[in-house]
Formats: sequence, C-alpha cells, structure tokens
Amino acid sequence: MLRCGLLLLLLLPQDSDLVEQLGDPDPKVREHAMSALAARGSAIRGELLQARRHRDPEVRGRALDLLCRFDPDLALERLIRLQRGTKLTFLPREGRELPPGTAVTDGARFWFSRRPWAPKGEVLGTVLETADEPRLEGFVQWTVASVRSKRDLPVETCATHSPLRVYVPGASPEQLVVTLKGTRHWRCEVPLEFKDPAEGDSQRLGGYTLTLKWPTIVVKADRPTLQTELTAALLTEEIQGELKPGRKRDRFGGRRTLVARSACGVRAVEDPAWCGCSGGPRPGSRAPLPTVQDAEVSTGLGSNPIDDYARISLLFHLPVEEAFEVSSPPLQ
Repeated sequence: MLRCGLLLLLLLPQDSDLVEQLGDPDPKVREHAMSALAARGSAIRGELLQARRHRDPEVRGRALDLLCRFDPDLALERLIRLQRGTKLTFLPREGRELPPGTAVTDGARFWFSRRPWAPKGEVLGTVLETADEPRLEGFVQWTVASVRSKRDLPVETCATHSPLRVYVPGASPEQLVVTLKGTRHWRCEVPLEFKDPAEGDSQRLGGYTLTLKWPTIVVKADRPTLQTELTAALLTEEIQGELKPGRKRDRFGGRRTLVARSACGVRAVEDPAWCGCSGGPRPGSRAPLPTVQDAEVSTGLGSNPIDDYARISLLFHLPVEEAFEVSSPPLQ
C-alpha cells in the first residue's frame, strides 16, 4: 500500500509542470492547471512569482491571475494599473509634437509663458506664468522647483498667486526653463462586498480601513488624506444592500452634506507688484488644503437592522497619489 501511495505521488504533476501547462495549447489542460494551482493556494507563491518572468505571455498572465486571488495588495496594484490609462487621458507619447510653450505629464498639460516686468519702463525682472489643463478624474498640485538659464536663478513667490505666477528678478536671460514638481490625484474604483455583515466588520484596502458602524460606514486612512478626496471616496448612493430571504425592505434615502467654499475675487489695485498684489507679494506660501484621517458615510440602509442583510456591496473610490516632475521647453 505504501509503495502504491509513493508511486501515485510521483505520478502527480509537480508545481513546475502545472505552471508550464498554463500555456498549453489545449484549453482544458490550461484550465485544469489553473484549478490545481489555485487549490494549492499561497504555498505556490514563489513559483508563480517566477512565472511572471516566463517567456510565454499566456503563462505570465495566468500566473498573475492566480497571484491576485490570494494577494489583495497585488490585485489592487493590478486594478490601479488597468484603470490608469482610462483615468488619465493625457499620456506622453514618443515623438508627439506639442503646441509651443507646453509640456505634458501623465494626466495634465502645462502651459508656460514669460513676460518682462517693467512697471515704469525699466525692466526689473521676468514674470513666469504657468497654467494647467488637467485631463484626469481628479486634479494636480505643483510647485515651481527651479528656474534655470545657464544656472539656477533666484525665484520670488507670492502666497496668493504662486505657483501660477513667479518672478525672477534682474536682467532677463535669453531663455529660461521652468521645472515643476507636484502630485497627481485621481481615484481608482474598487468594488467591495461585506457578506453576512455584522457590526464592526472591516476591510483593509490600500492604506484605508472600512468599518461597519451601522447605519454608517467609517473610512479611516493610515495617514492624513486630503479632505476632499476622503469624503468623495465613498458615496451613499452607490451603497447597495441585499436582504436575506423573508426580510422586508424598508429603505430610506441617504443624505449628503455639501460644503460651499468661497473664493476671493480679483480687484483692481494701484501700483501692483509683479504678482498683482498691492504693495508687494504676499509673504509665505499658499495655505495647504485641509487633511483628515476619518470620514463617516451613511449607508442609506438604516431602516433595516444590519442582521437583515445577506450582503452589502459598494464602490470605493480609492484615492491615488502619484508624484510627477515636468519641465517647460526653453522659453525665449
């Protein structure tokens, strides 16, 4: 009996054989290999990671599919990569000709211009202006990292008008290159589900924890996140509940609170500075956008107790932040 068992064990396909079968021409063989490897779970993680460098793209793709089944971080990374091309419609292309004075980074196009600053007829310096045309479901933040001619030049800023407008004092160089550094903010849509939900159930997702605090869901970030991004990550109208058999639906609509923000208007001033402020640029830097780590969102399902639900499904708009750097063409 022992001899038969050893013989049977030897006849079973090894992990390496199953990985190779992921690229077999016969679809039945491929599907059998997928099922056999999936049944072995995370024990074959090492083999699957090696298979991601396999010469056969079919093997690479199926190995990644298997890895994503038991590695949520890898599955999220893959989802972000898949959605990135649709969320960011400005993507640099090799050899693409751009309009004069523009530069493109993923998700945004920047327009650059320069003009002399001569309030009384004598040129005192150069005003550099930058405007962005975002093409993503989000926004970009940036600062002017440097202004360079043959060397780095001193740059003056204004807390009100920078980084849209900065100033280089002194004689105007023949050409200038402006370098921007910033952060690109967009959202990746991730479907989530709580099965047989109970008070206090939670799920982790890319630095965020979602916890059921009936009739709300609390979203907690691992680190301070822009308030606008965290409050938009989960919307009441996208939360759905499926009742258990025999339970009666008694749903009321959720409510969202909108906060209006006012912006200062532009007014004419006498003897403005290079930035437009009266009496000189406003010192300091622009106030940062407010950040939070917690947000509480109504599920809109509160007429029923949580025990009435078989599952609660939602769409989490995961905030994605990416650093970028882009330089202007030479500005004459």
